[in-house]
Amino acid sequence: MDKAALLKDVERYPDAYQHERAKRFGVCTKAIWSALKRLGVTYKKNLNHPKANEDIAKRFNFSYNIKN
Repeated sequence: MDKAALLKDVERYPDAYQHERAKRFGVCTKAIWSALKRLGVTYKKNLNHPKANEDIAKRFNFSYNIKN
C-alpha cells in the first residue's frame, strides 16, 4: 500500500471510517488498520462535537483529568 497516498487520504478525509478507506484502496479493513498503525496515525474521540451531550462530555473530561 502506498504510504503517501494513505496519508493524503487521512488528511483529505480525517473522519472516514477504516472500512471506507479500505473500499477506496481496494484492500481489507485489517490492511488499513495495520498501515495506519505502522504510520503512527491514531484517532481520538472528540466529545466536544456539537451533537454530544455536554454533561457526558464534562464527566469524561473530569475523569480523564483525574487519571492524569
